[in-house]
Amino acid sequence: MTRRRLLLVALAAVTVGACTLSSVGPRTAHPVPSTTPFPSVATSPTTVPTTSPASTVPTPVRPPDALVAPCEPPGGTTAIGADAIESSRQLVESLVCSASDVVVTEPDTAQDAVHVAAGLGAPLVFATPDQPYDPTQLGASRVWTPAEELVVGGRHSILPLPDVGAVPPLRAQEALMEVDNDTIRESQRGADPASTLMVLSSDVPALGAPAGIVADLTGATTVWSPPGDLRRRRMIAPLAKAADSRLLVGGFNEASTWQMDVLAKGVELPGGGQVLFPGRRMVALYGHPHTPGLGALGEQPVEEAIDRVRGLAEEYATEDASVLPVFEIIATTASASAGADGDYSAELAVEEIRPWVDAAAEAGIYVVLDLQPGRTDFLTQARRYEELLRLPHVGLALDPEWRLGPNQKHLNQIGTVTADEVNQVVDWLASIVREDHLPQKLLVLHQFRLSMIQDRHEIRTPSELAVVVHMDGQGPLATKYETWQAVLAAGGEGWQWGWKNFYDEDSPMATPAQVLDLEPTPVFISYQ
Repeated sequence: MTRRRLLLVALAAVTVGACTLSSVGPRTAHPVPSTTPFPSVATSPTTVPTTSPASTVPTPVRPPDALVAPCEPPGGTTAIGADAIESSRQLVESLVCSASDVVVTEPDTAQDAVHVAAGLGAPLVFATPDQPYDPTQLGASRVWTPAEELVVGGRHSILPLPDVGAVPPLRAQEALMEVDNDTIRESQRGADPASTLMVLSSDVPALGAPAGIVADLTGATTVWSPPGDLRRRRMIAPLAKAADSRLLVGGFNEASTWQMDVLAKGVELPGGGQVLFPGRRMVALYGHPHTPGLGALGEQPVEEAIDRVRGLAEEYATEDASVLPVFEIIATTASASAGADGDYSAELAVEEIRPWVDAAAEAGIYVVLDLQPGRTDFLTQARRYEELLRLPHVGLALDPEWRLGPNQKHLNQIGTVTADEVNQVVDWLASIVREDHLPQKLLVLHQFRLSMIQDRHEIRTPSELAVVVHMDGQGPLATKYETWQAVLAAGGEGWQWGWKNFYDEDSPMATPAQVLDLEPTPVFISYQ
């Protein structure tokens, strides 16, 4: 339904009378010769009498089909705004290099003009007397309009809209359809890939008419989409990936351009999709790959760790969420000594972590790199692992318990981090997602005391990231419940919640059923 018939002429020159259209060279105006058989606004009616003496009913004059030369697709993703007049012009300018005819009308009284434009195979442009349209750049020789004051400039004939009966049946019928969820779903399901994909926001239905007609003329594929995160529109993904050019038309937000590029690149999270939550739960095995005493992750080789974390994940499967197994790897470890760099943190080299990251990718497991920075800052340490964090299945965790002040040492106090320092990491990590067109990336903030994160409400939560506040206190279950409630009570919007189980320190350790019974239900559960 949504793949328009190609109403094209060859990109070589096409001649009709004295009017020649060419897709090569600059856009120029093409005047209609004085001998044109088409009526002028001032003197010619839109119908003529039939030659049959037995009939006095006039027969509508058949206007000419328009000749249209499409432009080369612009490439990449381009956003076109929600203003009906400006956007209708941008649509034409993006995809049509020249046209013999153009239909110009006001957006509020467009129905007959839409029929004429679709029937002639001519671009449709919206205008008002205060915002008239100049068709010069299209080289148009005829402009069809219900009001002469809607058109300025150029060398062209201005013609009244012909009688609806004079043009063929409407070819862009879906341009007039009421936009609803069924229409959106059907348009996505029935579309075939094309070199240009046009995504129309369903909250600006007026743009459907000019967009549908331009798609007819240029062979573009059009689909409707609700506003919001485009990465969630999984039926659009194969169309975006196949298209060389993508136009976003209507009420999309400023993030929509890079979100469409994510769909076009086509890289997905383990388990599919480009957005982590909702509908997904993550279960992690936590620890240091070489030190069993620092958590369950390092108690076995990587192959056995894969089997172990998969088994844990299965215990959290429910009908309302898929479960994704995770390795949470301590990349930098709080140290009792200052070390050569004086930061009281021992950093694993990328080469030491890489085998676990690669094995996780092959097994469909997500990876979180955990930072315990000592006296340095989180962003400095995160940059050490940039090449790993540019992988689509690798996220980051910040552990403020081990963030020291200039004169502090570990275990003498609980560490703390400011919202400003966390936001530096947020902005940097989000920029990686945008630059590389990656799926949403996980950022975990460990916390069991409110003092660990200062001004937590000021932490940014851009759509590039899924931010999880992770309650990682240990001890009796009743105490952990109290800590959970305290962490929740500190408030905040835009993030999800996580829970940590300790095999040795919890008494007793919460069961999967008890964890899933928490309110709100944690989306990230880890085992140390």
